Amino acid sequence: MLWESDNEYPGVAKFAQRMKEALMRAHDAIIEAHVGQAKQANRHRRPATFNINDLVYLSTKNLRIPKGRAHKLIPKFIGPFRIVKVITEGAMYCLDLSAELWSHGVHDAFHASLLHLHWPNDNGQFPGRQLHQIPSFAETPSEWAVNQILSHSGKGGDATFELQWSTRDVTWAPMHEVKHLQAFTEYCEAQSLSWAAGTRGATLTARPVLYTHYTTPYRSIHLDL
Repeated sequence: MLWESDNEYPGVAKFAQRMKEALMRAHDAIIEAHVGQAKQANRHRRPATFNINDLVYLSTKNLRIPKGRAHKLIPKFIGPFRIVKVITEGAMYCLDLSAELWSHGVHDAFHASLLHLHWPNDNGQFPGRQLHQIPSFAETPSEWAVNQILSHSGKGGDATFELQWSTRDVTWAPMHEVKHLQAFTEYCEAQSLSWAAGTRGATLTARPVLYTHYTTPYRSIHLDL
C-alpha cells in the first residue's frame, strides 16, 4: 500500500536522493574499473568482439537526456542489456532494449565502443546483488510504503488518519493524502465509515525495483529510490 507526496518528509526524500546518487557513482566506478583493466589487457590484442546473448552495459554519453532530468542523475552506463544481433562483428550490435528506452526513441543498434561487457556477480563477495539496481531514465518516484491505518480523528474532509509505515514509524496525515490507498479502503470498511465512502480512489502503482535497506540500532529503514 503506497502513499505519495511531494512536500512531506523532505529530510527523508533528500537522504534517499543522496543514497541514489551514491549508488550511481559506485555503479559507474565499478564498470569504469573493468573497462580500464580490459583496455590495458587488450592494448596489444585484436579488438574485442561481442557475441549474441552476451550481457553488456551501454554508455549514456550519446543518449538524449529526458527533459527536466539533471545530468548528475543519469548514470554513465545503463543495463545490462542482451545482445540479440551482430550487425558488423567488432563494430555494430543490436541490443534488447527496455520498453522505457524504446519510449524515448532510442534505436537498438550501437557501436562497440559504447558497449562494455557485464561481469557476473560474485555471490561470495556480494550476495543477493541484483543486475538492475541502477535506474536508467525513469522519473524518480515519491512513493513510500504504508502498512495500515490505525485510527482517525475528525470527520469528513477535516479528518486525519494515523498511518503505520513499513519502517514501523507512526504519523498522521489528512484525508486527501491517504484517500487513494488500499489501506484507506480497508480501514473505512472495517470501521463502517460511510461518510468516507465517496472519497476512495485507485491504488497507486507498484514500487520500483531499486531500493536500499539500512539498519540502525533502533530500527530498519527501507527506502524506494
